[in-house]
Amino acid sequence: MKILLFVAFLTAILVALRLMTRPAPPGPRRQPARQDMSRDEARAILGLEDDETDPQHVIEAHRRLMQKVHPDKGGSAHLARQLNEAKRVLLQKE
Repeated sequence: MKILLFVAFLTAILVALRLMTRPAPPGPRRQPARQDMSRDEARAILGLEDDETDPQHVIEAHRRLMQKVHPDKGGSAHLARQLNEAKRVLLQKE
């Protein structure tokens, strides 16, 4: 009986050591943020007219589109990144 208990103990330790030394699975691949988006491209992505640069219009367009493409709601992470980048480009001070 003592031998079976000892074997079970050693087996548990070996399994634990094997799990601890297993390499971590790779995380999700992230694409680098696009840094060279022009203001015209940003307006096109957000669906704004050429003369619409009012921060309130930009924020409203971003919010409206983000509700449709947000990854938490089954949308695309790539599209969400593009929308965020377009908002950032249009709202930055020149």
